[in-house]
Amino acid sequence: AGLVGGTFRVLARFRHSGISAPDDALSVAGPLLEEMDLPPDVLTQPSATLSGGEMTRVALVRVILLRRPLILLDEPGAALDRERSRSAAAILRRELPESTVLIVGHDDRWDIPEIRSVEVGRRPTRSSSSYTACLPSLSRSRPFTVSGEAGK
Repeated sequence: AGLVGGTFRVLARFRHSGISAPDDALSVAGPLLEEMDLPPDVLTQPSATLSGGEMTRVALVRVILLRRPLILLDEPGAALDRERSRSAAAILRRELPESTVLIVGHDDRWDIPEIRSVEVGRRPTRSSSSYTACLPSLSRSRPFTVSGEAGK
């Protein structure tokens, strides 16, 4: 297994990251990792030794450093307690003010007042292999259809 620091060095390959050299990534990541409540030596640890919550916070810092305009997060707070979830969300908002962040979750760990939430419900259609996702707060009369097998 590679070291956590190595996962940051590769960010220099992505032009949107603003990181010009591999070692620059480590100096930029350090303060963010510390703010995410990770130990100072996390960059020298093997990735395989991190807990689920530590892996999540390291991944969120990588997401921040990539500086993408659209970010998709699936259950970002699942391995974090409420306080760390809120802190991570605040850091993400502060560091990526121009990015659109789409968060999928089954609880309210990232339900933060400044973030617009839309509840998506499922309503069966005539075909058992598809479902309609309804966005009641956007439009009651025009739900959109997502094709695919339900439950996948």
